[in-house]
Amino acid sequence: YVVLEMNSDTVRDMKKRGEPIYYGDGTSVEILHKIGIHRAKVLMVAISDAAATRRIVQIARHENLSLHIVVRTRYVAEVDDLIKRGANEVIPEEFETSIEIFSRVLHRYNFPRNVIMDMIDKIRSGSYTALRGMELPKRHLFEKCEWLPDIEIEGFRVSENLHLVGKSIAELQVREKTGVTIIAVRRGHEVFTNPEPDFTFRAGDIILFTGERKNMMKALDYFKEGV
Repeated sequence: YVVLEMNSDTVRDMKKRGEPIYYGDGTSVEILHKIGIHRAKVLMVAISDAAATRRIVQIARHENLSLHIVVRTRYVAEVDDLIKRGANEVIPEEFETSIEIFSRVLHRYNFPRNVIMDMIDKIRSGSYTALRGMELPKRHLFEKCEWLPDIEIEGFRVSENLHLVGKSIAELQVREKTGVTIIAVRRGHEVFTNPEPDFTFRAGDIILFTGERKNMMKALDYFKEGV
């Protein structure tokens, strides 16, 4: 990642900490190109200047049509205009927080849900303790199919101390106990699609599963706690 900031003191302090931060105006096409806007996958805009925010979104969308743009804005009234200018997601401060942006970006990069939740728990234990009621964003399988509104897809990372390690799909009776279906398992750089019932889990595996919305949390709890 790369950070662009207009406050010179902030840039100086963060550079001392080793952060990839640069001083510059995000409303400049030249500056955005220098930090790699043309090859970026995700852009997060979180500044207080509404006019500059609109300009940055418009330039970024023009320069990179495939870029996923997440914007923090102060008011709900600004949402529609920012979306028209090219933003994919707009999060108003009136009812959202920075932690929502955090979870959406990680979800966009297909981080397993339990990994995101663990990170958020750590954030909550610090300065975001008031946000315990936050709900993570949901992502539907086949998002464009209106006839499958309740079907979702999620990921779960198997850690060393979980009951899943060393057990097969058949032994765990995942479908019978949770109602979800395992559609793939990623192990390092290898992906096992439609794994057989005798497939045995190892620490570090990432399980991709699908099912009805009502069963997703049940499956996450079962994978984590075994109940």
